[in-house]
Amino acid sequence: PHRLGLISAWVVGLAADVLLADPLGLNGILLAAITYIAWRFYERLRMYSVVQQCGVVFLLVLGSELIRSLVQDAAWGFNVTVEDESQTVAGLSLQGPTSFSLLNDAGLGKVAKLRPFDLVQVEPGLWVSRTGFTGDLGWELHCAVDDQVALYEMLLEAAVAHGGGPVGGRALGALRIEKGYGSWGREYSPEYWPQEAGLHGLIKLDKDFLNKEAYLKISNTPPRESLTMFEVDVTDNADANGGEPIFLADGTPVGRVTSGSYGYTVGKSLAIGYAREGVVSAGDRVEIFILGKPHVATVLDKPPFDAGGERLRA
Repeated sequence: PHRLGLISAWVVGLAADVLLADPLGLNGILLAAITYIAWRFYERLRMYSVVQQCGVVFLLVLGSELIRSLVQDAAWGFNVTVEDESQTVAGLSLQGPTSFSLLNDAGLGKVAKLRPFDLVQVEPGLWVSRTGFTGDLGWELHCAVDDQVALYEMLLEAAVAHGGGPVGGRALGALRIEKGYGSWGREYSPEYWPQEAGLHGLIKLDKDFLNKEAYLKISNTPPRESLTMFEVDVTDNADANGGEPIFLADGTPVGRVTSGSYGYTVGKSLAIGYAREGVVSAGDRVEIFILGKPHVATVLDKPPFDAGGERLRA
């Protein structure tokens, strides 16, 4: 009590409120209360043994944490516990037009009633979500880490009848590019406005959402550049990958590629990138420099694979 007073405890508590995102003043009041009790009964506590003093401190801290928890629940209106399951839950992705038939053959036909983005527990220890990143029918399966190998082997065995098998990240990337799906860190990031990334149509202004005021400030601002899709004329098997510059025919820089790949389903070399707003439009020809060489590319008005999303709703 001679070294730490009520004001010091209050200041430390306020700092804890900011760091822990607690209601302002909550930790300040609790720490000040503990400090006051310690100061009020300081002489008496000195007569206790070390074990007894530890017990008193434990009860004070326990009581403050209980009060803190009750105040948090009352302030925020809900009680949520977040647990990190990264080391205990494993995930598998099953994608493709015959993926449901495969699941049905594997005895998981219950997923037939799932709508896009539904997540349900189809049997003890197995959760299935109807979602994917390929533009076609897809599912994600989540189970305990110890069960992952058995689930993987079961799916592989069922996939034989459908001509399926393991695929890598580049294959998934090629499929999502055919569909025109953007990827976080490439097409989507805090650097781009929703109207530039083509996402403004998903924003419902009649609803409240986080940082709505910040969006309203730029919602009517004309886009600086727009997410655009290109079909590349490739003659030397060099597809765009991301980062390649885009020029007009006269050499004027107009944008950059964010993702690229050969689309095996549509038989075209494709690229997604940002181009300056109002400079190019569908059907225009530009040049994309791939491995230092100019390649003619055509601006597309829609993705070459299932532009209307019929397959996703099948």
